[in-house]
Amino acid sequence: MDYHDVLAAFGAGSAHPGGFKGTSFWMDRLQLKEGSQVLEVGCGTGRTACALAEKFHVKVIGIDIRQAMVEKAKKRAQMMSLDPVFILTDHLDALPFPDQTFDLVLAESVTVFNPIETLVNEYHRVLRPSGQLIDTEMAASSPLSSEILTEVQELYGATRVPTLKEWKTIYQSAGFHRVQTIISGPVREVDMQSEGHDALAVVSQEAFSKEASAIVDHNLNFMLDKGKWFQYGVFQAFQ
Repeated sequence: MDYHDVLAAFGAGSAHPGGFKGTSFWMDRLQLKEGSQVLEVGCGTGRTACALAEKFHVKVIGIDIRQAMVEKAKKRAQMMSLDPVFILTDHLDALPFPDQTFDLVLAESVTVFNPIETLVNEYHRVLRPSGQLIDTEMAASSPLSSEILTEVQELYGATRVPTLKEWKTIYQSAGFHRVQTIISGPVREVDMQSEGHDALAVVSQEAFSKEASAIVDHNLNFMLDKGKWFQYGVFQAFQ
């Protein structure tokens, strides 16, 4: 079991920096035409995908590499009488869609845990010429020491954490234009048990195991001790 397995066990719908409050902030400023095609990469339990489908009446596809996440996303959509499509995939660095398919690609705390440049290039590839990317990502406040980076890799599986400036350069290098930071701020600790405010969160028995508790404690202690070295940004980038 790793950190992301624990998120799945808790049915965490908004365990990314900024939480669902941050999601609502950028969503309220988003302009999407009814019927637009949306892809959420790393959809988790489908909270954001379902919110987008409900608010904008768009066609949403969510993909994730964890079966537990996909199953809970499907259950959420069913309970809300919505029709997003959720797909289990083996990996995210080669998106299973043709070029220029989507009007919006969305990722919330996903890119940093994958081969970053490869995945950002994939975002660009599957977007239509008038499309846009919304990406919420953890960022380093300044270049991280090898000690901190090692612990980040052991706890979260991320091999590097770009700064806010470095993130913008990555998007631009992939071909995106008008890259802007919608929101930024300090990374708060992710309290996976606080997902109770999400009425549709489905918590699995694994969430109460000793292994899961140890990972939750590790995350909390890491953020209390090292959190000052991290921030986050919600980036908007256009084709």
